[in-house]
This record gives sequence, C-alpha cells and structure tokens, in this order.
Amino acid sequence: MWRSFETNIVDLPSPSLFGKNPIVITRQRNYSAHELEDFFTAIGFEDGVEPFRRRTLPKMNYFEAPMVPVTCINGVGNRTPRQLLYWDDDFDVLPRIIYGDGDGEHAGV
Repeated sequence: MWRSFETNIVDLPSPSLFGKNPIVITRQRNYSAHELEDFFTAIGFEDGVEPFRRRTLPKMNYFEAPMVPVTCINGVGNRTPRQLLYWDDDFDVLPRIIYGDGDGEHAGV
C-alpha cells in the first residue's frame, strides 16, 4: 500500500546526505541513495521512477529557506532503521532491518 501514496516518495533518503552508503543490501547488489531509480525497478515499482525523477530528486538537491521563522524538533539516540537487508534478493518478504541512531523515523546522518 505504501507504494500507492505518491507523497511518501519525499521521505526517501537524499543522495546529498546519505552519499554512496548502501541503504538496501542484497546478495547481488547494494543500493545507495544515488541508485533509488534502479531500486524502484528491481522491486517492480517502475511507476515510481518518473515521479521520483521529476518531482522528488530536484527538491532533494535544492532547498530554499522558507523566509519565515521555523522550529524543528528532532530526536537522537532512538533506534531507527538504517539499512534493509534482502539477502535472498526476494523483495516480497520482509527485510532484516539494520538499526542505527536517529529520531525513530529518520536516520541520523
């Protein structure tokens, strides 16, 4: 169901923040934030490639200050998913989750 909500694509890891570190690990290949389009194709989510390329990727590379006061509340020290391990290359089963530091939803960089 997550795939059907187009706005969820904005929660994906930014290539400028996560770099070449693997986010999804399989026996055949690892996927970093720079390879999300390939990952979408691998999991059978080709419909997500174009919206990601057209709408999300440009925003990941360019942020403009909102020109109004903003308060951000972040957390650290909370167990947060960092990587997904699909060792048998089967994206239809639940992955093993590798945890790291973050706010419980977004991994710390």
